[in-house]
Amino acid sequence: AFGEMAIARNIALGHGFTYDWMQENLPKDAVIGIRDHGRPAIFSERAVQDISGNMDPNVPLMLHDKEKGPLKLREYLRERGVTYMLIPAPGARPEELYATLHRILPLTVVKEAPPSVAPLYKIEWEKVK
Repeated sequence: AFGEMAIARNIALGHGFTYDWMQENLPKDAVIGIRDHGRPAIFSERAVQDISGNMDPNVPLMLHDKEKGPLKLREYLRERGVTYMLIPAPGARPEELYATLHRILPLTVVKEAPPSVAPLYKIEWEKVK
């Protein structure tokens, strides 16, 4: 069992983001919004919010409503206690989801986090009116 866990951990870390850093540096009550939620949930030992619809269909459903959906999504993420997002940088991926998240959330890159294919952002909820 230990060998399998070590292999899985190495695969997770091979994506360029050190989940150990999240475990050691993010607050215990941090909630991370992420598309591929499995490995970060296991290795960071932090709560995650699925933003892809795999476990929580609410996020993609909100995007179908072009007028009110983005604001509903922002409030939904706030209500769910999401404090960080692990998503591609603006323009790095073509999915509407990422562009919308960058547009509706006050995101600040966590500069202390190790380099990754997807930067870690802190959501600055106090900037939302």
